[in-house]
Amino acid sequence: MKRNIVLLLLIAGFSLSLSAQSTYKTDPYHSSVNFKVKHLAISFVKGKFDKFDGTLTGNPADPTTAKVTFTVETPSINTGVEARDNHLRSANY
Repeated sequence: MKRNIVLLLLIAGFSLSLSAQSTYKTDPYHSSVNFKVKHLAISFVKGKFDKFDGTLTGNPADPTTAKVTFTVETPSINTGVEARDNHLRSANY
């Protein structure tokens, strides 16, 4: 029951903030761009992009006016393996 109340309060707070603002930017401290790619059909390679930016603009009363822009700096790819990351940054990709 407490969990449902907390969830409702969070939703209400988010809804109130939506009506007060018209532009939202990604928060790099609370956001991430992650991926997972199948490798040789037996395992996965996981990674992320360290540099990205996004903006949502619009009138909360009319969602049809919403515009989203999102950019990822592909050279910021990070799979945790430097040789693979350098290869992914090369002209081959």
